[in-house]
Amino acid sequence: MKVMKITKSLQIVSLGFWAVFILASPLYAQSVATTPTDRKDEWWVKRHADNVAQMEKGDISLLMIGDSITHGWDNKGKTVWDSYYGHRKPINLGFSGDRTEHVLWRLEHLPLDKISPKAAVLMIGTNNIGHNSSSPKDAADGIKAIVEKLEKQYPALKIIVLNVFPRDNKSEDNNRKKLMKSIPIYQNY
Repeated sequence: MKVMKITKSLQIVSLGFWAVFILASPLYAQSVATTPTDRKDEWWVKRHADNVAQMEKGDISLLMIGDSITHGWDNKGKTVWDSYYGHRKPINLGFSGDRTEHVLWRLEHLPLDKISPKAAVLMIGTNNIGHNSSSPKDAADGIKAIVEKLEKQYPALKIIVLNVFPRDNKSEDNNRKKLMKSIPIYQNY
């Protein structure tokens, strides 16, 4: 009799464990690429704070969002940036080394309600795939999550999503091959 009660109790506990596990599994199914994550680099934290301060002032019409390629407009591309984009009231939200999860975190921690941009240009994902933190599908899901977040915040915003840049000049490079596989995925979103 006692053995039967213990066995029955163990079955109930076991069923409870599996029920919790199965119900919680979607939480664990979320990929790194779609989970907002910050970075602790001193320059990154400062650049984010500078973006917050610029947004607090308002009067921004163009969001340029991305990684080092976008970030580079502040340095080597400054003359071109000023000439072609300066009059469009832009903000450079490009951060070297960033992946989709970093952009998602930044969008959650920027004063987006202080501005009413007309357009956004997004180019992100090469570091997700090139640093092997994400599969092409996960990187595409991260890009999709960014677009959805922007659309929710700014329903009238025009969003231009650029293809992910290849990482190597050689077509046989593994990272380049992975990136090329990601392009059809993006196009299906």
